[in-house]
Amino acid sequence: MRHLPNLLSLIRLLTSPLLPILTSESPTAGFLLLLALALTDALDGLLARRFGWESKAGKFLDPLADKLFLFFGLLSVFFVLDVEISPHLFYLLVVRDASLIVGSYLLKAKGFVPEPTFTGKLATFSTIMVVLLAYIRAAWNVELLPVFLNAFYLLAVVSVIISWIQYATGAVRFLRRDEG
Repeated sequence: MRHLPNLLSLIRLLTSPLLPILTSESPTAGFLLLLALALTDALDGLLARRFGWESKAGKFLDPLADKLFLFFGLLSVFFVLDVEISPHLFYLLVVRDASLIVGSYLLKAKGFVPEPTFTGKLATFSTIMVVLLAYIRAAWNVELLPVFLNAFYLLAVVSVIISWIQYATGAVRFLRRDEG
């Protein structure tokens, strides 16, 4: 049971690439997979914290699975579904996450491990909401959704930018301390 959070992260990591494929066949089936992936995201962290099942592997697997989940979810929204919203969030997340991965890899040798921030978690949550609402909009054409979709889209863009700045300034502070 101790490895259940890691197993859930691994499942999310391996099944996220199926999202655009399944979505192109059936937006409803894609939405159901999306819900299952979002559930594993919520559940792995909850179990790890609640039962003390946190691990080094989980600290690596969970953020990586989150990044792939968001990448393939946004890829599906912007390039598979017929939802009229700008793909700028997709491009912004790709560039931010690529810089985080490369930066973390380069600084890991010096002992730097970026800590999750509230703004980073807000960016993840709001991006997941954009993806969920876009799927609902595409599958069932609910009229009120554009207002919420646009609000979460704006929140996601702003929180992604702020979290990127926070991670970058944290790395710079670490490097300054390391030099001094």
